[in-house]
Amino acid sequence: MRIIFASDSVMEKADKYSKKLIVSKMELRKILWDEESVKGLAKTFGCTERTVRNALSGVNASNLCLRIRKRAIDIGLREKGEEKVTVLN
Repeated sequence: MRIIFASDSVMEKADKYSKKLIVSKMELRKILWDEESVKGLAKTFGCTERTVRNALSGVNASNLCLRIRKRAIDIGLREKGEEKVTVLN
């Protein structure tokens, strides 16, 4: 069974026996963040700011990191590559 998680870049596959999520680390794109968002997410999940930054950078793919990434996208943070660019002449 394949489930699309938060965005098209992260795919989860639920293992029906162990209920663990299997995520390909290569599919995790970086999420652009600011310090206030990192502090808020760390407080929400009861973890360190370093853990949040690693999750948003795609360094880790644990269940906690996937939940942090989902929440970050829910609060409006964007994945790298989706940002809008304005060219000024």
